[in-house]
Amino acid sequence: MNERWVCLVLTAVVLGGCAKEVEKAIVDWRDLPLVVARVEGQSITREQLGRRVSAEKGEEASLEDYREVLDQLISSELLYQEALARGYGLPEEELEARLAAIRSRFDSEEAYLASLSEPDLTPADVRRALGRDLAVKRYLEAEVIGEVSVTEEQAREYFEEHQEEIRADRDVRARHILIPLDGTVPAPLRLAAREKLEGIRRQVLEGADFAELARQHSGDPGSAPLGGELGWISRGNTVPAFEEAAFRLEIGETSEIVESAFGLHLIQVTEERPGRPVSWEEARDQLLAFLREQKVAELIGEKAAELRGQAKVEISI
Repeated sequence: MNERWVCLVLTAVVLGGCAKEVEKAIVDWRDLPLVVARVEGQSITREQLGRRVSAEKGEEASLEDYREVLDQLISSELLYQEALARGYGLPEEELEARLAAIRSRFDSEEAYLASLSEPDLTPADVRRALGRDLAVKRYLEAEVIGEVSVTEEQAREYFEEHQEEIRADRDVRARHILIPLDGTVPAPLRLAAREKLEGIRRQVLEGADFAELARQHSGDPGSAPLGGELGWISRGNTVPAFEEAAFRLEIGETSEIVESAFGLHLIQVTEERPGRPVSWEEARDQLLAFLREQKVAELIGEKAAELRGQAKVEISI
């Protein structure tokens, strides 16, 4: 088994110590104002917020959870408005081509429309969300993220400062349930898929058999017949988002919903093998990637904060 990499025990390093858990009152989104925020006159409704909170936080969410997710929606709206103002809206022919690619994954137009019915979406909802998502992506890549890079010297300095936290992680034996998605799937369909997987996760937490649910629901043709079984996983052998989630789990623990380039995952770890210290040569490539991702996130956050400082934003909760 290839024992590459590398546990970056970075949560405490990057985010600081753990806050003491405080009991929070649960809020029903239907008790919120009809319009929870306006961004330069554009409304964000309680239904929009409630759906997003349900997908990201589950059914039992506090007012703090709603405010946290609302901040994300406000940032998204500001970035979209800026993308349009700077001419990054998607041309109609390109949008049509993207929509056709999404519809082509279904056996028929009827099957495509049926996939929208459960989350109560329309083709217009999907069209609007896809246009928004791609406009923001084009804008960010052209004017905010650009050619973000991290030098080897910066990564080496980080390695030296945090060498005690950087170790080859234990190997884990894992299984998963996958709902396949790619980057062209618009936000409403992604949220509907997330809601479905959240329901499966609740079944697991209530005692349902993970392997049986994987056989029934997983879209991974290789592992689904095996109850989601993936075998032993080492750091560096799978995509970063899946990897980080899997290696945070204890034996028998089930993850929150994890999004990767392949789609949405629910992960469960069943066994583990111990880890070891690593050298700079082993850590180098993933440290460079990790630090670049951090830099990109910081730049997007800074741009959203800058736009918010210039915009008229009214919040009702």
